Amino acid sequence: RWARNRIGWRLALTQYVGLDVSLKDTAIAIRQNGKRIWRGKCCSDPATIARTIRKHAPDPEKVVFETGPLATWFFHSLSGEGLPAICIEARHAQKILGETLNKTDANDAEGLARLAETGFYKAVRVKSFGAMLIRALVAARAQLLGDLLGLGQLFLMLPFELLGLPGLDLNVGPQPRQLFSLFEQLVAEI
Repeated sequence: RWARNRIGWRLALTQYVGLDVSLKDTAIAIRQNGKRIWRGKCCSDPATIARTIRKHAPDPEKVVFETGPLATWFFHSLSGEGLPAICIEARHAQKILGETLNKTDANDAEGLARLAETGFYKAVRVKSFGAMLIRALVAARAQLLGDLLGLGQLFLMLPFELLGLPGLDLNVGPQPRQLFSLFEQLVAEI
């Protein structure tokens, strides 16, 4: 990429950031013009990560991380901080990152920065916070309905005397012993 300054055209110093996100720590790798310029770790808080990135790469071209449990939060928070966040498909990235000899979080972040630099990735659409909340509510509702049905079935299996209810005869119709004795009578008549 080329940029113009006061003197003339020059090669722009584009910086690409790769994030290997986990629940506790996030590994960060920053590349510029095909070379690593910084690599480190910080806690998995988007505000802290944004400050760390801005400290070492003031104007990154792309900030790439994989899909995962924190992807929605990271995408919206980093985008809100003004960083060009891109969430990529984890399966596609793992096929490429799996080829490295020394598999560490730092090397995965380095590989993600290389993917950002080459543009060889599949970006995914990250849903909004509202859609994520609706999905969580639907899942909670399904869980509650399942628990309610389970309690209902448990209630039906308990004897009514244990519950302090008057005895109800749920055994309507002839019982198996009665059917067998009826069968024996019919066979005896023949």
